[in-house]
Amino acid sequence: MKNRGVLLMGIFLLFTSSLWAQDVAGNLEGRVLDPEGQPLAGVQVVVTGASLQGVRDAKTDERGYFRFFSLPTGVFNVKVRNEAFLDVALENIRVRLGGTTSLGVIRLQQKVLEAHEIIVSAERPLIDPTSTVIGSNLGADTIKDLPVARNYRSIMAILPG
Repeated sequence: MKNRGVLLMGIFLLFTSSLWAQDVAGNLEGRVLDPEGQPLAGVQVVVTGASLQGVRDAKTDERGYFRFFSLPTGVFNVKVRNEAFLDVALENIRVRLGGTTSLGVIRLQQKVLEAHEIIVSAERPLIDPTSTVIGSNLGADTIKDLPVARNYRSIMAILPG
């Protein structure tokens, strides 16, 4: 009789254990895809709201999914960010007690990047950076046209080295 009471008490506790726990939060999930429908990994998803202390953020996994567990109940704003795509802002997303709110599939649109015209200007260097030679050769015609005396000392002043 004593064993029977312990057995009944154990069965009662087994079935009522779920009654003792009560959810105090909800979850939020979704999936991020590119315009062609391919999943995007590493996309930042940020959740903000009045009932949330600070900001919660997560990155999408290799299949494009993101999940936020144990969010307090309330209304939230969700921002999806990636450098190569336009940001997506979702507002007034309600998270309910004990449930999972699904944002479904979020498709990001490509950013159009415009490059401004770049003008590079510089003066010609005084030395030739492509050559290791520090001297030059003067031909007979060049020496004949010089306004200096035609000996080696005067020509050396023109081309030192």
